[in-house]
Amino acid sequence: MVPDHNTEKITAFLRKQNCTQDETVLTKLTSYLALLEKWNRVMNLTGLRTIDAILSDLVLDSFHLATFLSTLPLSDQGSAYDLGAGSGLPGIPLRLLWQQGSYYLVERGAKRATFLRTVVSRLSLPQTFVLEQDVTTLLPEKKGKAHLVLARAFMPWEKLIPLASPLLAQTGFLLIMAAHPLPEKLHAIFAETTTFSYHIGEKTRWFWALRSLSPTAPMQTYLTEK
Repeated sequence: MVPDHNTEKITAFLRKQNCTQDETVLTKLTSYLALLEKWNRVMNLTGLRTIDAILSDLVLDSFHLATFLSTLPLSDQGSAYDLGAGSGLPGIPLRLLWQQGSYYLVERGAKRATFLRTVVSRLSLPQTFVLEQDVTTLLPEKKGKAHLVLARAFMPWEKLIPLASPLLAQTGFLLIMAAHPLPEKLHAIFAETTTFSYHIGEKTRWFWALRSLSPTAPMQTYLTEK
């Protein structure tokens, strides 16, 4: 069970950020963070060690991301791939709030994948699955099938874009979480771009939704040029 003071901290934080305080979401989020704290003592799931830091630096992203995704024309029957899912952030809290389509937590590390499977089972997350494999082995079997691909701190976006883009269906979105606005040069690579930003303290965070690769754009040139 999660100590009462953690439940109170989570509730107070969500209230301050004007985020949903649905009782079911709160209960499951509290359970997830309890598991994260417990497993983090014996394996390196996250370098953040306090509930306050995890909430402000990691969990809050999921709430804003759920709001942003609800504005995108994503298929109800589509598949989302969360690359380098690690400790389950943003994926686990996101699935408490946004349950559209099927969601795959892709993690090659055996111990982290075991943690993710434990969480998904405990929280009974609908249509949420763990794929214990490297992204490079995922690509051949899932090429062109994803309606959404996202990643948090998996790799620099300049490397992520050419790696993840082949996974996307023709109308799929690549979602990048960043600390700065969308670079102008990406408008030449993608036919459609949508962005969202929010503030936490003095920091601004950004989501970039990139859709439909331009058939004439020399991707590698744009990504590598200074």
